[in-house]
Amino acid sequence: MADTLPIGYRFCPSDEQAISYCLAPKVKGEVVFPEFIHEFDVYEKEPWKFFDKNAEESLYVFTKLKMKKSRVERTAGSGYWRGAQSSDVKDCHNNVIGLKKHLNFKVKDGSSSIAKTPRRILDYA
Repeated sequence: MADTLPIGYRFCPSDEQAISYCLAPKVKGEVVFPEFIHEFDVYEKEPWKFFDKNAEESLYVFTKLKMKKSRVERTAGSGYWRGAQSSDVKDCHNNVIGLKKHLNFKVKDGSSSIAKTPRRILDYA
């Protein structure tokens, strides 16, 4: 499995490409290109414990959602991923093919206070 792109290449898919060529095949159980998108549980712990804080590039991963009854459980260590906004993803024919959600990581300090962090992810569904 290749973990990086050849020198001089960047992986920067549009929202439509991310859903059509990466997420949809993965959900169907098909082989996914590019091979460097790994399965990774972003809800396992706080984001600074596994993402490089100095990384300037985006990181693409597949993660399985954890359900709590009929809701998605987004707790991660001492905090949680909170939805900030969402929008439909459309194909070139203006058909809705998915949903893009912006999530911000917030930390619970033990009391009722919650602190927003600079950590953000895009969630495609």
